[in-house]
Amino acid sequence: MNQKIIIQDNFFDKDIFKKIQAEVLTLDFTIKSSVNTMQKGYHNVKLNSGSFLEREVIKKIKTHFNISSIKKIDSFYLLSFPSTPEIAHNDDAYDWNCLINIVGEPLTNNGLGFYIDSPTPNEKILNSLIGFKENRCIFFDSKIWHSPLHFAGGSSPRYALANFINVK
Repeated sequence: MNQKIIIQDNFFDKDIFKKIQAEVLTLDFTIKSSVNTMQKGYHNVKLNSGSFLEREVIKKIKTHFNISSIKKIDSFYLLSFPSTPEIAHNDDAYDWNCLINIVGEPLTNNGLGFYIDSPTPNEKILNSLIGFKENRCIFFDSKIWHSPLHFAGGSSPRYALANFINVK
């Protein structure tokens, strides 16, 4: 496991970011019936494979993080709420996560928390917090356990763009 967590503010160029913000506010985030545990905390809209925005994300990942051998990317707009429970998880089917904050209040508990192993077997300890800031990208190893921080209170709804990436 790589264990890298990289923060990149101003991920998108300003004009493109404004278009993304306008688009996300027009989407239907209604939950369809699902047994997916993550649906308890997130409403999502999948981006079409090869869309302009997905291509732009790939271009920016290459620029900001020097990752040029992307084999697969799955991209979703996410909407989460203050009622989102703690859903500590990893995304071990992928190599990297690229979470980009789109619309929301700049609050710590609108952000993302990262966990470390506890001395007690099969337990995790919340260890690092990264607050929400619009156009902030959190690029990290998908094997690292993480959770939205809404469960800690003092949060508000927020929109993000999640990109799950496999490299060659």
